[in-house]
Amino acid sequence: MKKTSIIFITLLSLVFNQNQNTYIWSGSSISIADNLDALNLNPAGLGFNRGEQQALIFKNLEGDNNFIGLTSRFKSGFAYELYYDNSSYNYSIGYGSQLMNNFYSGFKLNKKRDYSLGLLYRPFDFLSISSVIYDNHRNADYKLSRYSFAIKPFEINKLFSNKNSYLKKSNFSFGYDKTTNEIDQKIQEQYFLSLTITPGIDFSYFTYDDNYGFNLSFNLGKEGAQINTYSSNPFYGINSSSTSLVLYNYSQTLESNLNFKENKKLNYVFTNLDGYFIDEEPTVSPFDFIFEINIPFIGSENAVGTQLRKWIDNIHKITEDESIDGLVINLGNVKAGFG
Repeated sequence: MKKTSIIFITLLSLVFNQNQNTYIWSGSSISIADNLDALNLNPAGLGFNRGEQQALIFKNLEGDNNFIGLTSRFKSGFAYELYYDNSSYNYSIGYGSQLMNNFYSGFKLNKKRDYSLGLLYRPFDFLSISSVIYDNHRNADYKLSRYSFAIKPFEINKLFSNKNSYLKKSNFSFGYDKTTNEIDQKIQEQYFLSLTITPGIDFSYFTYDDNYGFNLSFNLGKEGAQINTYSSNPFYGINSSSTSLVLYNYSQTLESNLNFKENKKLNYVFTNLDGYFIDEEPTVSPFDFIFEINIPFIGSENAVGTQLRKWIDNIHKITEDESIDGLVINLGNVKAGFG
């Protein structure tokens, strides 16, 4: 039967992390960006194999302007983004790969000549370290560098007990990002935390310069949605708050208590435990009669039975079939004898 696999990921969110003319994906931190948010936040995250992912985003901008975008990434590490912001159509492409064990790198290019180079290192399950450089060939006044670390405390063996399944499933993370404007040396510090409330519902929160933002995600297995709210951020030239809606689709199935569609398609096999069971392979008597009553020490080979071992082997095959969710055995009248 199907084996349950617990998969936790940090889902999509939105914030501006390049110049004011670029509206992009982002997550809570560059050190945990390894899904669709990796393209614009830290392209090194594209080096993780997340299967194929697509998302459609709707976002309100300053005034009566709106933003609509489509983002996709592939198993190869390649990703692209197409978007329209009421004034022009734009696109971005990116690629990430694994350089060595637990060490990733990536780059991203934009139509407006924005580009970013990122590194991400995860030496342990509980620690992630990263750095990204953002630049623009057309704008000599735009150059940012960002450094970050993230910690998952319940991944540390000394703090985590296997008996406490909630702590493991919470996927609790916290960390720190520091962004420096290399032109005027201004600095912005950001603190964040994220957790899985229950498989299928994820929440993240971050704060910077007395402002904050949060993301709430709902995952249905392979599809989902997310709502994001952000305050203004003058450091990036964003002078108003915003709210976004994201609809996404993954090729890999994620564990979710909200996966009602999956629950409706459970596959059960029904079988009967009934009849005459014997130890050896059944044989047919050459005599054309059947003893209805077994005589002690004599027995009868006229009643053709089912070999118990073969019946058990068949049950094992059913339980090992990952396409089968359950087995129902109807108990009847069972008799046993020698083969």
